[in-house]
Amino acid sequence: MISKEEILEILKGYDLKNITIATVCSHSSLQIFHGAKQEGFRTLGICIGPPPRFYDAFPLAKPDAFLSLDSYKGMLDESDRLIDENAIIIPHGSMVEYLGIQNFEALPVPTFGNRRCLAWESDREMEREWLLRAGVNVPMRFESAELIDRPVIVKYHGAKGGKGFFIAKNKEEFQSKIQRGQKYTIQEFILGTRYYIHFFYSPIREKGYRLRRGTLDMLGIDRRVESNADEIFRIGSVNELEAAGIYPSFVVTGNLPLVLRESLLPKVFDLGERVVETS
Repeated sequence: MISKEEILEILKGYDLKNITIATVCSHSSLQIFHGAKQEGFRTLGICIGPPPRFYDAFPLAKPDAFLSLDSYKGMLDESDRLIDENAIIIPHGSMVEYLGIQNFEALPVPTFGNRRCLAWESDREMEREWLLRAGVNVPMRFESAELIDRPVIVKYHGAKGGKGFFIAKNKEEFQSKIQRGQKYTIQEFILGTRYYIHFFYSPIREKGYRLRRGTLDMLGIDRRVESNADEIFRIGSVNELEAAGIYPSFVVTGNLPLVLRESLLPKVFDLGERVVETS
């Protein structure tokens, strides 16, 4: 982990009137680049191989320049160039997954936010500890497959967008589906309505939903469109599907915006506040 003092020393050499916002060309990069341009920043897209052509279709979100690499770990070798660009890197799920937590924490380039948080987010054991200490209800966890006595969902560690996640009803089904060598968590499968809430915490703003220090915003809510879990049951019952060798998968292919009923907003902000204050 690079220290905060080292990052502050690097920032002393930055031209703060010519900051460049940089991120990996994946995940939520279109929104990041568009927002950075709206705020008047220069933008830099980090990609593997030639720059992706699809940015040409979104001129308001197309980076001003690209940094093409042979691998994501090449960011470590190009840190001097990023510093010369006065770059602030915006991390997102794909970047941390591809680069790796240890490489990200060691990256000698200023990044937005507290980079220590990302290790807690990507490790399901640490994430669970964080949420429990914040007083957030989380699904029951099974320490081993031997204890499975109800439907469970098995989730692999890291930002995998639901790839490889699966449902099992007993130990035998778990053992037939698990990918060996992967870190995973076994959680009780809970039926309900799925909401993904987008919070933004600012330690420096003073107007808004006040926390002990700074403010908390709720930028939006969405629901993930998962393939093939959202459509699979149109063609038959669970037993019919399993007999045909068809099983649900949870790869995220898109997101649908949602409007939460107003009476639930106090609970939503209370949850967000507890998670931030605990961090």
